[in-house]
Amino acid sequence: MSDEAVMTARRHMAEALQRTVTVLLAEHCKKQGWRLDQELTQTEASVGLNREFFVFSVLYSRELFRVEVNFPAIERSQSTPHRYQWTFINALVVELSPCVQPFRQKHWLAIYQALLLIEQHALLLRRQLGLA
Repeated sequence: MSDEAVMTARRHMAEALQRTVTVLLAEHCKKQGWRLDQELTQTEASVGLNREFFVFSVLYSRELFRVEVNFPAIERSQSTPHRYQWTFINALVVELSPCVQPFRQKHWLAIYQALLLIEQHALLLRRQLGLA
């Protein structure tokens, strides 16, 4: 998979996950009594986000297995000094590349562990959001 194809897939994945990450952010704002679209003061920006409020994304092909974490974060507002706003960030967790067919045992183990972690986190989020 070319670097350009990976970047395109990551962009599509980020677009697809934006609603999910926004739900997590909305839940945080609701608990704080904030509007989702408000710019935050420095004091408000210092309020920690629930550590479980992130989602994983998985990109795979015959040659690549990649897991990223996606979460909301606070950044300084460019429009208003001393104000802060929300942004979305994604970061690499694990990448197996090149993956040679048939997979070696260590690749199977890494993929299996990643998928188990993702499943466990999805269950944890369901409980956090009162959906379980």
